[in-house]
Amino acid sequence: MLFRCNILALVGGGDAPHYPPNKVMIWDDHQSRCIGELSFKSPVRGVRLRRDRIVVVLENKIFVYNFADLKLVQQIETAPNPKGLCSVSQQPGSIVLVCPGAQKGQIRVEHYGARKTKFINAHASRVACFALSQDGRLIATASTKGTLVRIFNAAEGNLLQEVRRGADRAEIYSLAFSNNLQYLAVSSDKGTIHVFNLKINVGLTTNDKPLPAPDADVPHMSPSFSFIKANAVSTVFTAAYYVFPFFLLQVLVPMIIFAPYSLSFSKLLLYISFDMFFCLKLGNEHSMIGVLPKYFHSEWSVAQFRLHEGEQYIVAFGHEKNTVAVVGMDGSFYRCQFDPVNGGEMQQLECHNFLKPSDQP
Repeated sequence: MLFRCNILALVGGGDAPHYPPNKVMIWDDHQSRCIGELSFKSPVRGVRLRRDRIVVVLENKIFVYNFADLKLVQQIETAPNPKGLCSVSQQPGSIVLVCPGAQKGQIRVEHYGARKTKFINAHASRVACFALSQDGRLIATASTKGTLVRIFNAAEGNLLQEVRRGADRAEIYSLAFSNNLQYLAVSSDKGTIHVFNLKINVGLTTNDKPLPAPDADVPHMSPSFSFIKANAVSTVFTAAYYVFPFFLLQVLVPMIIFAPYSLSFSKLLLYISFDMFFCLKLGNEHSMIGVLPKYFHSEWSVAQFRLHEGEQYIVAFGHEKNTVAVVGMDGSFYRCQFDPVNGGEMQQLECHNFLKPSDQP
């Protein structure tokens, strides 16, 4: 839907679609008829609308059209994109488009006003979800691991901030910036909606921050108080999870092995020190050393809203201050409010199910 006007883009789907899945039908709801159509050789994976552009996403290609005359402006080759990932800035003026790049973990940023293309190596694994702020200045990305979300400067491609959703893998369903660019909302298959504080001065560029390489460690921000308050129990168990195997393999096992040989304590300590040095030289894949510092220095969400695990939810910020709207594929709708100072669980303001009007989810 084009904002709140009467123009919609329709694509056929389901068992018996009214329109074929390889066509985009431009529907005028005021006239109750199609006023234009776009045909393709493969199924359409997604459509994005601006007042001056129509963007159609296929599996391996993106087409950009003028809205007024449906004239083709650009074709973009992408990596396989079955989810139809694509974002377009919505504010009038310069147009910014974000789509998957040609390489794994890469995103492509098209700046039509400046007539330049920027490639950002956002993650080591494939990009699973991303979002563009309405003004086209910030990009949030998440990989298929779903543990970290990274925020980049769209113009320069610099990493501005990194936040942590959790320690275990998850599928990220949606990302959303608040209108004032102070918060970022995240939904995943874990059923919890997270809201993060953004510590970014969008008026400044950060050329001094290097772009992370696909396999490089990314700089971490200082730990937030919300992490200490809301994740204390999780942190203790995670620390035990990582520390105990290391202690078992690097300390207890050598002591048991060398005990019959009356190995002196000093020699045993020397062996353990050498073994730790050996693990460090091999890298993190052979040692748990270095995992905990990264984990403890992560930035965690300031507020959470818990729903049903496994259900797909799309999240957005509301017009009222500090409110979040959540829409589920099961027809559910939630509106909740978070406390930006104290954080914690959000307060539910509304709850409806449009597929089951008489029942509450």
